[in-house]
Amino acid sequence: MKLKFKMLSMTILTLSSTLLAKEPLAKENAKNPLIQVWNTPSQTPPFDKIKIAHYLPAFQFAITQARQEIDAICKQRSVPTFENTIVALDRAGLLLNKISGVFFNVSEAESTPETQAVAKEAMPLITTYSNDLSLNEALFQRVKAVYEQKDKLNLNEEQGMLLEKTYKSFARNGANLNAADKEKYRKISQELSDLSLQFNENVLKETNAYILHITNEADLSGLPVDARDQAAQLAKAKNLDGWVFDLSQPSYFAFIRYADNRELRKQMFTAYNTRAFQGNENDNQKVVLRLTQLRLELAQLLGYPTYSDYVLEERMAENSKKVNTFLDQLLKVSLPYAKKDLADLQAYAKTLGLTDSLERWDFGYYSEKLRTAKYDINDEVLKPYFELKSVSKGIFELANRLYGLKFVLNTQIVPYQKDVLIYDVFDPSGKEMAVLYIDFYARSTKKGGAWMTAFREQYVDAKGKDVRPIISLVLNFPAPVDNGPVLLTFNDFSTFLHEFG
Repeated sequence: MKLKFKMLSMTILTLSSTLLAKEPLAKENAKNPLIQVWNTPSQTPPFDKIKIAHYLPAFQFAITQARQEIDAICKQRSVPTFENTIVALDRAGLLLNKISGVFFNVSEAESTPETQAVAKEAMPLITTYSNDLSLNEALFQRVKAVYEQKDKLNLNEEQGMLLEKTYKSFARNGANLNAADKEKYRKISQELSDLSLQFNENVLKETNAYILHITNEADLSGLPVDARDQAAQLAKAKNLDGWVFDLSQPSYFAFIRYADNRELRKQMFTAYNTRAFQGNENDNQKVVLRLTQLRLELAQLLGYPTYSDYVLEERMAENSKKVNTFLDQLLKVSLPYAKKDLADLQAYAKTLGLTDSLERWDFGYYSEKLRTAKYDINDEVLKPYFELKSVSKGIFELANRLYGLKFVLNTQIVPYQKDVLIYDVFDPSGKEMAVLYIDFYARSTKKGGAWMTAFREQYVDAKGKDVRPIISLVLNFPAPVDNGPVLLTFNDFSTFLHEFG
């Protein structure tokens, strides 16, 4: 039994398995690969068959089916029980979760104008469904009836957690509000959903809109060879002479750390840190202000003093007071050391000819030089020891020694992007534990950062079968140049290990 209650709220994070409608599919959906049973290895998404045009009809069909499943629970004449209400609700909407698991994970790693257009049409439908679910009075009364009997139900730990999470999900998504406040909740959550999409779309557009085109080789002074090669390859891809640096993480951080040309570092830093803050069509200033206002309204509508308190309730910190206390303690201890480090760095930069005060675009540059001067070591020295293939092999070996897991490359499963590698994961007995997708390289269609997500979470289906998860690890490493080796920084290696672990 899964422990996570699948409440499709302002963001879609829950993933599950396939579930076909009990009634025959309409002709237009009969051939939709998102709706069909996936007769693929480990029932992985058939990306060679899935087209952009399939997503919206699939969402519409799955939402209709999910509504029917919820309606069936509500219309039961039998007394609410753990099985006929909580378990039935946990298993409702599996097709919708299956489709969401594909679309929303791919759209973050492979975002295009076409996927963005689908998201703009699909999210209002999903948010409306989510609100209809969490604000369904008849459904909530059944859940509440079971919850109020929890001490008498003799539930095991997993069942108890599922019941607790189910009830809390309703309460935290407006089920206890009066009719007028429920309507306010609907409007706020819908606008938050729309604005969140707009924010991410604006950032990606701004990130891709900027390039630093260099034609004078002297402006490359200080940059390591691999950063120059990456820039030359990017320029070639854009049909430009010379070298091109952009705001993708590998390109930006190499330039800001190593380029001797201070004015160009300033240009890169300013471009990176003012993305979607330019007063143009991609500006996020009003979006951020409205998001902040709506989050506060939402939290207070649900009885929390701040949005932070609403979010933290389900996390280890529990409330904003604990977080602020911790931050105050951290500041008190760390600030004197930070001031000393700043003074040391300013003094060192002065020895290298900097007459101005240190600026934000100087910190990475002079810190790297100071570290090299003090310890005779830097990322460029370490990078040959962190070649990507060797790092991958080492991390897999670590998982094998710790947990007995074995990773076998599977070239029969079709990836969503040509560079994605896919592995079958087995335990020491040879039992399948998961399928792992690894998306290593930065590209213009991928958002920045690194994350672990899932196309499908592990769960036990209605027949008692253990359905294994499909996991995705997304990173932003530099792509290989002319099929050469990919050398990682120590920070890249740490990121890989962190997201993997």
